[in-house]
Amino acid sequence: MSEIDTSFAGAVSEVGVEVFSLEYAEPGVMKETGVLAGIYGAYTQVTGKRMLRASLSFGGGTVQYDGSLLDGTALQIDSQDSLLAFRLLGGHATDLGSGITAIPFSGFGYRLLIDRLPSTSGYTREQTYLYVPIGVETAHNAGNWLWGVRAEYDFFIQGRNHSHGYQLDVNLIQNTGHGFQGSVYFTRRAKQERKYSLSIEPFFRYWNIDRSEVVNQGSNFWYEPANNTSIYGLRGSILF
Repeated sequence: MSEIDTSFAGAVSEVGVEVFSLEYAEPGVMKETGVLAGIYGAYTQVTGKRMLRASLSFGGGTVQYDGSLLDGTALQIDSQDSLLAFRLLGGHATDLGSGITAIPFSGFGYRLLIDRLPSTSGYTREQTYLYVPIGVETAHNAGNWLWGVRAEYDFFIQGRNHSHGYQLDVNLIQNTGHGFQGSVYFTRRAKQERKYSLSIEPFFRYWNIDRSEVVNQGSNFWYEPANNTSIYGLRGSILF
């Protein structure tokens, strides 16, 4: 289903599962790749042409870390990643005719990536992004089906990296960057004899974040390198 969907009046709840590949890279420093899986939930309130939606997703899995430890030792090892995302969106629908609706939207987004690197010299990194989604979505009515596309630019407000472990506890702030998201959704409408609809949605997400400020901690200087994240996935959900 779309982020905001005018085909459902009143309140709509959505629950589903997501599977996605993740690649996180700090060019010249390290890279992580792997497949994560998790759950997704959303609640949409439709009033006339105005829509409000809150969504929450959580996924986790094993990724392959290719880089080095804090002491400089080269390392290739499996690590555990978790990804949490919360979004609150508002939009207003415009009828374009021929069963097509356009829905500009904006709101607030929160993203938390937790990376747990094992080993006696390993560490845990909690990476938080705050951002403003700005995008547009289409809804195409096609009989028993509803389908559409969503394109979004994510205006980066601020990122915070808390790294701790192996004689380390440092907070690093990233102030510049940007992101993009997009998806295509296909929803099979509920029939009269049943009260739920089914939806499938392939999606991608991309972040490009600049280097953090430098922090002096004792005799050491720390910074978070410039990094980028690419995610490609598939969501399946039930709407009721």
